Amino acid sequence: MSAFVTEFLGARDAWTWPTVGESNDAIVADFVTLTSGLLSTALTLTPPAPDGSGSMRDRLANFLIAQKWPVNTLIPARWAGIQPTVRLIEISVITDHILEALNAFRLPDSRGGGPGAWPPH
Repeated sequence: MSAFVTEFLGARDAWTWPTVGESNDAIVADFVTLTSGLLSTALTLTPPAPDGSGSMRDRLANFLIAQKWPVNTLIPARWAGIQPTVRLIEISVITDHILEALNAFRLPDSRGGGPGAWPPH
């Protein structure tokens, strides 16, 4: 999970996604690509195929293949019997980080840039 966050979002207090100048539609497309790509890969055990375009989908595909996620990434032995659940928890934690980065970002229409305290509940 930490490798994913570093690769696609940067670091807390220094997020690299979304980027300044990225449209709301592009931000939504990135969010959908990341979350649906992770969920699809977790359920089918097959990452998306890279296409060499450098797009978010291509980057995600290459990352998942390099990490061998979810099939060959280690989980603690005590959770071996619930591997599908562990993968969903990983996706949940990653999605939380995506939303945290988005909350900290000022959208093109000046919304956002919320408080650093996350989660808001």
